[in-house]
Amino acid sequence: MDDSLAEHRTAARTEILEAWLRLRTKAEEGLAAAWSAQLDDSLRRWFAQLAEQAATGAAAEAGQSARQRVGEDLNQTVRRLRSAGSTEEVSRVLLDGTAPYCPRAAMLGVSGDRVQGLCLRGVEAVPARETFEALDLPLAEAPALRDCVSTLEPVVTLGGANQVSPALREIFHHQTTERVLVFPVIVRGEAAALLYAAGGDRPVEPAPIELLAQVAGAAAEALVGGPADIAPPAAGSELVQIALPPPAPAPPPDWTTLDPSEQEFHLRARRFARAEVAGIRARHADAVREGLRRHDLYSVLEDAIDEARERFRQKFLAVVPSMVDYFHTELLRGLAQDDPDRLGPGYPGPLKL
Repeated sequence: MDDSLAEHRTAARTEILEAWLRLRTKAEEGLAAAWSAQLDDSLRRWFAQLAEQAATGAAAEAGQSARQRVGEDLNQTVRRLRSAGSTEEVSRVLLDGTAPYCPRAAMLGVSGDRVQGLCLRGVEAVPARETFEALDLPLAEAPALRDCVSTLEPVVTLGGANQVSPALREIFHHQTTERVLVFPVIVRGEAAALLYAAGGDRPVEPAPIELLAQVAGAAAEALVGGPADIAPPAAGSELVQIALPPPAPAPPPDWTTLDPSEQEFHLRARRFARAEVAGIRARHADAVREGLRRHDLYSVLEDAIDEARERFRQKFLAVVPSMVDYFHTELLRGLAQDDPDRLGPGYPGPLKL
């Protein structure tokens, strides 16, 4: 029996690791060994659980189920993550890919000491979904999320408001004794996002979710590449710059005047902007700190900001007349700490139609 489970574990590891090695050409090669070790550890724990099932007389069913789930569900999700074209798509694929292992889940973007709602699954109530779309939660209000961000380790907690925040408890209608798990999606050594997994009609299975979160981090890292080179200013080039503040962004549209498809497009644009800003913070952490210190984020992050602005322009701003620059809003909130001066005198301001 142990030999059979060991064969399934080896096959599972081979399938997933092959997909990871295809990602490796775009990510740092030095991460491969560490990720491989994490994969071994996660699979070892998962198959240990299956061994316990075998001991109770469910050996054949457990082995067949494990092989099928690894060979089909996990590998399919890995392929989708590998082919994702943006960090926003990585978030959606990861959320969908965890459906066999937890009934309800959410992706939360990490921006400094706050998290924002990116995408949600398993919660159908319209008020709860609207609350999630507008979620902008200080980590100080959610100790479980804060611990996951700081330790870069999965956190298991209960659904009480004092652990996951009143807002998330309301969105998921948690019972006080309900088990909740939080997994980090790690990009460049920092938690760029969190996968929030909750039970429902069945319990959460942590091991496969942890595997997929690791693959998602690798996929996102392959997409974003390495940090931009930041050249120091040339000697004698420090000049005092006096500039007018950037123009105010266009006001948000009257939501009641938009048809449902246009409302959904605005929500997608806001999620995309949040994911882009979270990615900039994760990829260029040192540059963000330097830009905040100098009150000139744009000068040290110009390439990253301009590329993200252009992606937002092409995907959203140029598509519907009612669109506003949500990227500017998220940049101001997620990077500049709600202080426009921190963007610097060279920042071009909100995008225009």
